[in-house]
Amino acid sequence: MAQDTLPAITQDAGTSAAEAPNAQLLNRQLSAVIEALGDGSEASVALLNDIAAAIASSIIGGTTGATANRLLRSKGTSGFALQNSPVTVDDSGNMSGVGALTAGSIDLTTPLAIADGGTGQSTQTAAFDALAPTTTQGDVIYHNGTDNVRLAAGTSGYLLQTLGSGANPQWVGAMPLLASGTMSSQATLDIPLTSFTAYAGIIIKLVILPATDGVDLYCRFSTDGGSTFAATNYGYGALAISDDGGVVGGVVSSVSGTTFILMNVSSANRQIGNASTEGWMGSIEILNPTSTAFWSRMTYQGAYASNAATSLSYSMAGQGTQKTAQDTNAIRFLFSSGNIASGFYRVYGIT
Repeated sequence: MAQDTLPAITQDAGTSAAEAPNAQLLNRQLSAVIEALGDGSEASVALLNDIAAAIASSIIGGTTGATANRLLRSKGTSGFALQNSPVTVDDSGNMSGVGALTAGSIDLTTPLAIADGGTGQSTQTAAFDALAPTTTQGDVIYHNGTDNVRLAAGTSGYLLQTLGSGANPQWVGAMPLLASGTMSSQATLDIPLTSFTAYAGIIIKLVILPATDGVDLYCRFSTDGGSTFAATNYGYGALAISDDGGVVGGVVSSVSGTTFILMNVSSANRQIGNASTEGWMGSIEILNPTSTAFWSRMTYQGAYASNAATSLSYSMAGQGTQKTAQDTNAIRFLFSSGNIASGFYRVYGIT
């Protein structure tokens, strides 16, 4: 048989030296097929040539290299030739050597653990819950400048207050409580306001009982944090209504040179009583206290029980001014005579 009429299968330009034995093996196998056919006709040779071409175009060649468990990939310029890769899979299925993955989605049978960069969950809500720092209903997530962290749920009725860029938020009351205290057998109640300059105003809730019966309640301002309190140039005005229907209109200073702001009716049997059921209570408001362009001033609403034999209660609505343009950073309350027997106060900020 004329085997030499069959073209030999050769390496193409992209076949490596390691791939050459595959072509040589194919030539030997084809020769064996021709020998088996035995007739050496042109038709047989043509058929074998077609078979050889088809086989040669689909031959898999190449080398896996010396590393065990290596994944192989096709060499695009050499047909079905193989070349090695840096990716390996061990007998337990663990893969290593993988670079960037590009895919529309990756289907994982078991969710990736948080320690491995996943969430350990298979649904959106559960995944977010697994990563969130919150632990209790009402918690809030905020950024502390480094991480997303938890702000624990606040007191019922409190509001979330931002302190601006560079500061953490906080829970505050509708009017945050800034200071509080009690009084007992003392000459004055002095409340410094120097720590509250960030607020637009201050509201003081005051309950105060005199040690002496039949006294007046005074108020004074300070501009040095309470080291001293001005005792000149005050003016005030108020309307008082008693529970017997009487309207008292005489609680108005006719001059601006008084030494205090008066906060009750100052006439016989209409002053503040000292029984445990009497005393003065009310709310004092100071707006824009840090301004040096305005006179120091306050407004108040209060009520007190008088020192009359049959005590009357009085409702007071008034205002007082220290007629000097200055900031107000402390306030003093005192009685016209004797000590403060007892009482308490709360200071709230107006934002």
